[in-house]
Amino acid sequence: MNKVMIGSLTALVLVAAACGDDGGGGSLSAARGQMLDLLLTEAAAEGMKIDEDCAAKVLNEISDEDVAKLLAAGPDGDADVSDETNAATLGLVKCVDTASGPDAATVPDLSIPEGVEISDAMVDAMVTAMESSGMKVDRDCVGEALEDMDLAEVAAQGSAPSAEFIQLFMGCMTP
Repeated sequence: MNKVMIGSLTALVLVAAACGDDGGGGSLSAARGQMLDLLLTEAAAEGMKIDEDCAAKVLNEISDEDVAKLLAAGPDGDADVSDETNAATLGLVKCVDTASGPDAATVPDLSIPEGVEISDAMVDAMVTAMESSGMKVDRDCVGEALEDMDLAEVAAQGSAPSAEFIQLFMGCMTP
C-alpha cells in the first residue's frame, strides 16, 4: 500500500476532529477487498477502528490501475499513483472512529505547511463541488483565483469559508 496513503491516513485520522459515516460503500472487487483488509489491519495496529462501508466507498473511487499499483507496492511500498487517488484517500479520514484513536497529547502536529501548491486534482474537486450546487463553473477562472494561494490558506477556510474567500469564485460561476 502506498506510504502516502497509509502514512497520511494514519496521521490524519489521529487529528480528525469530526468524522462521519458515509455508508453505502457497495461491493468491492477482489483487489479492493484486499486493500480494505490491509487498511483495517494497519489501522488496528495503530489502535483505530474504521467503518468498513465508508472505507469501501472511498476505495471504489480509486482507479483499477492505481489499486494494482498500491497492492504491488504493499504496506511499506511507495506506489506512483494519480493525484485523483491521493485526493480520494484523504476521504478515508471520515471513516475513522475518532474515539478509538490515541488522546490529543500523543498526536503529532500535522498542520499543512505554508507553500504547498494546489494541484489540478484539487482545483477539479473544488469545481465539482461548486457544480453540485447547479451552477456552471469556469475551471480556468477557479484555477486563476487559487493561483496566489497555497493549500494551507484554502484548508484554513474549513467547512465555512469566509465571504471574502467565496467572493473570489463568484465571477467563475453562472446559473
